[in-house]
Amino acid sequence: VLAKNGWKEHYIAGQLDELNVFSASPSSRTRGKVYVHEAEERGVGGFVSVEFRRWNRLRQLHGLAVDPRLKRRGIASALVSRAEVFVRREDGRGLYADTPVNNETARGFYEALGYRRAYVMPEYYDEGLEGVTYLKIFAEKGTQDEGRMIMFAGPSGAGKSSLARAWCATRPRAVHVELDKVRHLIVSGLADPQAPGPLQAEQYDTSVAACCTLVREFVRSGYDVAVDDA
Repeated sequence: VLAKNGWKEHYIAGQLDELNVFSASPSSRTRGKVYVHEAEERGVGGFVSVEFRRWNRLRQLHGLAVDPRLKRRGIASALVSRAEVFVRREDGRGLYADTPVNNETARGFYEALGYRRAYVMPEYYDEGLEGVTYLKIFAEKGTQDEGRMIMFAGPSGAGKSSLARAWCATRPRAVHVELDKVRHLIVSGLADPQAPGPLQAEQYDTSVAACCTLVREFVRSGYDVAVDDA
């Protein structure tokens, strides 16, 4: 998976060394957890590992990667979500992850998941290549984090609903909002979605607005929300 994503050999070797350490007998210094996404007929579709830092109760994400053929299906978000749930259960204060400063995709991904830029590390990855650390500190016990929303989009029959339900199953509190089901709350005068026209457009816009209201209220109450755009 790492090679398919263009990781250089020495980075892959370093990640394999970390995984070997994690698979050894737990010690007081280094231990971790690995989550794997198994893709049908393709073996390992993605993975992420979490390393414990006992002294400050923070955990570090290592080697998050998804098979390029399976990207944009919510797999990476689901893997990070599982890691976050595990860290919370272990009484961790939060998570952090490092990425090259020029990896705009990874930086945008972490920011979308609620991680904030903590600091930049000069020449961390290579000569002239800085690293940037993203950090997420969990709310203190007794307070409630806002939830987050993730959108599952694609053509009809692509498996969006199944992926959305699978993602929700990784969260301690989650809601699955399906645009098509919200639209079918109209029990009289429902327009055919395959017959474009003013009524179909109005009902689509109204249903989208209703979904947005649902998402906003659930997120404010601390629920994570998966939106399936039908």
